[in-house]
Amino acid sequence: MHKSIARIIGGAIFVTLLCSGVAFAADLSASDAQKVVLKTDQIVFIEVGDSVEFNLKMPTSFGGGLDGTWPLYFWPTYPGHGDGTPTCSLAFWTNCQYGATVRVQPDIEVFDEGSGGTISLSQLFYAPRADNPQLSADGDDPDAPWRPFSDECQYTDVAESDGPGPVRADQDYEFQWQADDQAFDGSAVPTLTYTVTANNQP
Repeated sequence: MHKSIARIIGGAIFVTLLCSGVAFAADLSASDAQKVVLKTDQIVFIEVGDSVEFNLKMPTSFGGGLDGTWPLYFWPTYPGHGDGTPTCSLAFWTNCQYGATVRVQPDIEVFDEGSGGTISLSQLFYAPRADNPQLSADGDDPDAPWRPFSDECQYTDVAESDGPGPVRADQDYEFQWQADDQAFDGSAVPTLTYTVTANNQP
């Protein structure tokens, strides 16, 4: 804000401007300070792909299954593994100091057709895509980095970060087909819920 004072001296009018924060001499200075306060909440965010399908009605190959080499292993039919698409695209972000952990929990323990036939969810295996997992050999147990999902509806830790920032943690799945598995029509659809939780300590 500018203020002025008019004075009459000897018939002449002198106007003096009074300005806040303005110096009238070259060797003077004036300053003030402004504080800036920033507040943000702890935030976590997660994005997971749509759905995964194993269509074994017309398998491209039985491998050694017909001569007694079981179990058999299959990549998902959708999304197609050969086109470079991860089975499950997974990305999460947090601004928490110690990062976050992603856990997955199934809503049911088995694929159940209601006729006494069940397939355990532990026959579904996952691995970080960054580890370049290879399809398990028929007749063998899966090796690392493959891990089975829990068949007891329990949480399984699948990814974590140790500080703030975005993380891509894409997953690949494989299915273990055992010799005594009954036919299923796809109506039993378990849901895998991915949850990201902030870490409270390192």
